[in-house]
Amino acid sequence: MMPQGEKLTSTAPATRKPQTPQAVILAAGKGSRLGKAADGLPKCLIQVGGSTLIRHQLDALADAGVGPVLVLIGYGADLVRETVGNSAEFILNPRYAATNSLHTFYLSKEWIKGPVVILNSDVIAHPRLLESLLRSGEDSLAYDSLSGYAPEHMKVAVRDGRVANMSKDLPEEGTSGENVGMLYLSRRTLDVVFSQAEKLVAADRTDAFLSEAIRASLGLIELKAVDVAGISWTEIDTPHDLDRARRELWPKISERVRKRTGEWRARERRRRLGWALALVATVALAFGVARLSAPKPWETMALTGGRPAAVAVDGVAHPWWQIEGREFVGAEIDGPRAVTVELSAPGAELRLDGTPVVGEGQRIRVDVPAGRHRLEAGLRPGDSRALLVRFRTR
Repeated sequence: MMPQGEKLTSTAPATRKPQTPQAVILAAGKGSRLGKAADGLPKCLIQVGGSTLIRHQLDALADAGVGPVLVLIGYGADLVRETVGNSAEFILNPRYAATNSLHTFYLSKEWIKGPVVILNSDVIAHPRLLESLLRSGEDSLAYDSLSGYAPEHMKVAVRDGRVANMSKDLPEEGTSGENVGMLYLSRRTLDVVFSQAEKLVAADRTDAFLSEAIRASLGLIELKAVDVAGISWTEIDTPHDLDRARRELWPKISERVRKRTGEWRARERRRRLGWALALVATVALAFGVARLSAPKPWETMALTGGRPAAVAVDGVAHPWWQIEGREFVGAEIDGPRAVTVELSAPGAELRLDGTPVVGEGQRIRVDVPAGRHRLEAGLRPGDSRALLVRFRTR
């Protein structure tokens, strides 16, 4: 019987160019070998450099323009969902305790629509590693030619720039390096990999890893080997790995990131605003252009906080406010009055006089009672998106 996963949410923005790769993060495992070092947390929520492993990955993917992102979860699923928030979609592997990464990955078969980046959630790496993988322009696997000689390493054999074999049991003389746990696959290649995965799943190979489906596909696909030797990265399996990541690896990554901080922040602001503007265009289509392009009988309220952003629909500029991080925008409103909060993407946090307001979607009606009240909208904790907001009333 084929495994079935439980789709938990679908709230991440998905307005992309057709060939922009999606991303899948394998994050269902417990990470038992970390023992007390994990403090009971799912491995992907272990912190390095003041942030979780999965947040480092989500930030790197966003900076590279990759998305939407699917996180395949199992152990500690609710905590992962709460931490990641609207930065990703989720599918639960209910058999996570009895299966390995192959069964988990197989649950993404229907979700993936085109090319995809696949990551193991226990890998932390300098963003340059992902950039190197994407620059290859082909079906690719990242490997490190300076590693791969310990028994627990997933070893890679490379011939003429292509992956020829992959196994923990490769002999030293046949090993070219260690598999990093990061791949880029086209939809056509994915079809082959999923076909091989299906055979293993049908045979109830609960112990199988995704690498086995990749290995079984190598005679049918061309998988470029991208050597990332010299770029800081590590896989975190044990307390020793975690200690090394915190003491040795993170200082190297953060130092290089700090050198690019000014440039990165400027690019990030432009990128996030671009995403938000694209999402507003989608909202315009969903709501009906007529309703967004005609200012009457609606009135857009002036907000405090955030940054004003004009969005053109049919040549008419409409005022919105852009927020990111833990920013909030808001207004003092004299009630009784009905206010519609419009958002470029669902998932904002609304507060009336500091009390949370329940609402879903991209148009939320808030009934403000008699008297003077403050209505605010902002991003939920841990949400790294930029969001456009406006308050409208008749």
